Amino acid sequence: MIGDLSRLVQAAVGDRSCVVALGGGADSAVLLAASAKALDAVRAVFVNHGLDASTDLRAAAERLAEGLGIPLTILEAVVPNGPNLEERLRDARYRAIEANLDDDEVCCTGHTRDDQAETVLMRVLRGSGPTGLSGIPASRGPFRRPFLEISRQTLRNVALASDLAFTDDPSNTDPRFLRSKIRSELIPHIESEYGPSFRSNLALSGRLIGDDADVVLQQANQIPIRTSPTEVAIPTAPLVLAPRAVATASIRTALSSFYFPHGGSHTDIEAVYATAIDGKQRSLSGDLVSIRENAELVVASKAAPDIDETVAVTVGKRFAWHGSSYNVFMSASPALHHTTGRRTALEATHKAGYVVRAAVEGDRIDIDGGSTPVSEVLRAAGVPARKRPSWPVVMADGRIAAIAGVRVAPWARPVLGQPAVIIERDHPL
Repeated sequence: MIGDLSRLVQAAVGDRSCVVALGGGADSAVLLAASAKALDAVRAVFVNHGLDASTDLRAAAERLAEGLGIPLTILEAVVPNGPNLEERLRDARYRAIEANLDDDEVCCTGHTRDDQAETVLMRVLRGSGPTGLSGIPASRGPFRRPFLEISRQTLRNVALASDLAFTDDPSNTDPRFLRSKIRSELIPHIESEYGPSFRSNLALSGRLIGDDADVVLQQANQIPIRTSPTEVAIPTAPLVLAPRAVATASIRTALSSFYFPHGGSHTDIEAVYATAIDGKQRSLSGDLVSIRENAELVVASKAAPDIDETVAVTVGKRFAWHGSSYNVFMSASPALHHTTGRRTALEATHKAGYVVRAAVEGDRIDIDGGSTPVSEVLRAAGVPARKRPSWPVVMADGRIAAIAGVRVAPWARPVLGQPAVIIERDHPL
């Protein structure tokens, strides 16, 4: 039987290097044994959550890995505080494993057909859309799940017959967890009343829904998403013109930057979609806000930035500024336009040099024949109000030489044909 299962592993891994997520139970024990038979090079990882059962599970994982001659890495996972311990444990586990993977590695997990059925039913009870109801994907990102068509009991029988070291995780019967109650109470009750095929039929339904969800996701992926460390943005027009299922799939993908790995709740997704339609700003969970800015639907932190810093402008060096990267270089012949949205050209002979700071209330920049408030220049340039407090201004001798990408003061403009300092943004703010 190990031989048949090893072929499933080989098909799932292909020509990639394999890491097995070893949890200490029977499912992952069989997975490691099958991987060792199928592949030339395998290593295993065990994620230590620091729970009461972690010591016994780790000991079982170590015995199995040693017996099979497989190198084992113990990963310590920090579980953040908050509600839904089951979800926090899972997210911490995936984060720890993914951080440990090399670029050429994939990670195989021992999820079974029973896990698939439980996941689908759990998401039915929580009210999920097609992506959620499709259950556990056989492949997503670096993770592979070769045993999704195999029952948990089959793998347990193989583990016993092969004399593999494993132990049972007591959390699988812990009534605090919804999955445990579904596994030990709800599914057995339904099968006793309505037939033993419920579990396999539920898993099949998840796979069929997943086929449809994949088509929707392929269309959603045609809508571009702009990401930065502080925000995500989607062009509004294709979002509102797309079928609603496609639009919400695109929004879920965008929100996964903040709500890893599932892309936020149904309430958050609906709020973002409503903002795309009517332009009204809405609050989301996690102190985020959805807002329509110019031609984009933006999700960003609600909190106003607290910026009290100055960055030196040095030719030949990059500097970072609140989610953007800037390159500074010399140009022998700057263009006629001193600013182009991304680029700011400044005269190169200023002795004191330039520094960058955030715009503040009361800032003014010189113009031909006087001066004008920086806030008004930013507003007229279409810079959203949310970004104005962190917008970079370039200083020289205590005066504002430029509003980055927007305007240069007359006295700081380079002369055509003479060298200029160029400050160019690599990524949008």
